Amino acid sequence: MTYYLDSFIKLFIGWVCCLVLGAVSLFAALAEDDFFILAILFGVALVVIAYIMFYILCRDIIERKGYNSGEIPLLPIVIVVGPLAMVYTAGLPDKNTQIPKVKPDDTWVCTCGGRNSSQTNICKKCGRTSDGKMTKQALQPEPFSLFKTWNCPKCGEDNSKSIRVCKGCGYEK
Repeated sequence: MTYYLDSFIKLFIGWVCCLVLGAVSLFAALAEDDFFILAILFGVALVVIAYIMFYILCRDIIERKGYNSGEIPLLPIVIVVGPLAMVYTAGLPDKNTQIPKVKPDDTWVCTCGGRNSSQTNICKKCGRTSDGKMTKQALQPEPFSLFKTWNCPKCGEDNSKSIRVCKGCGYEK
């Protein structure tokens, strides 16, 4: 990447100089009648040289990354934009770069929909084994109830789940 940055800075300075000199000579051509044709040709030549410098460097970068110049779509149009061509070509991934393989998922999905680690054989959500068989610790789904309650182990009173102390005996949950 340092090669690209150093080359880009040098080339950018050269490109700007060529464009400025080309613009100055074109402007001078409008002011001077004697050297009008010569000044215009000089200005156009400097602008063309500036873009040829960018084309050569961009082609070099593309070839260093393993591509052919013809493989890059719209390269001639991008090079006309000048410095943006460097950003475009420097951002291309290397053609020979290996893409890392994705590690396979180490989970299995139970029939209840729970995801479990491949290191365990029992579903942590429902208690079934990985082949779908019920175990002793398998939990049946709780029926839906708008008013859920808990049963006091001391007096047997049904209490709302929102309270922590039994209404009947004062037992703390």
